[in-house]
Amino acid sequence: MSLIHQNLYLLEHINDVDIENYLKELVHCLSDMTKKIKVEVDAKYINFVIYMAISLGLTVNELVSNPYNYAFDKRHKGKIKVGIKAINQVDDDGVGLPDDFDP
Repeated sequence: MSLIHQNLYLLEHINDVDIENYLKELVHCLSDMTKKIKVEVDAKYINFVIYMAISLGLTVNELVSNPYNYAFDKRHKGKIKVGIKAINQVDDDGVGLPDDFDP
């Protein structure tokens, strides 16, 4: 966690942390190389201020570390999915908004 926090503080915009990249880096640091556990992160288009990113990182640290230690103790293969979505986000397969749209 300290390496991840150090990387956060090196960001140019500490109040605009790209959560998907942050979580991918975090779960990579947590990975147990002796097991072939695939970790998928789905957190597209979400940015947090740094103090919220750190709190999220602590939570995800526990949520990913525990399965590595307990859920796959006798298995060497598996999958962990980590996802976070904005509650005001709407998904559709329409044509989308114009490029010059300013919400």
